[in-house]
Amino acid sequence: MICPPRLTLSAEAFLGWGASVTFRLLHAQYDRETQRAYVELRDDDDDGGEVLAVAIFSFRTTSRMAMRQIEEDIVRKARHMFKKAAVGLDEA
Repeated sequence: MICPPRLTLSAEAFLGWGASVTFRLLHAQYDRETQRAYVELRDDDDDGGEVLAVAIFSFRTTSRMAMRQIEEDIVRKARHMFKKAAVGLDEA
């Protein structure tokens, strides 16, 4: 499943940063067989490159969900993981 590239997430809303960075959600994929989720965010870097933020994690559910609902849930879980990682970096 590929999410529309027009969906953007500001860094402040996504990670709590005060920066004006805007990540684009490029992919939110789920493999039912391996029960793995993959979420990829990108942004342009000041030096002309790209900044990538990728989350790969297990996603299990006991309920039957439509693929759109699974996509929303894995993006929500990735957002939580990135926020938690940002807090960990601040404490290091």
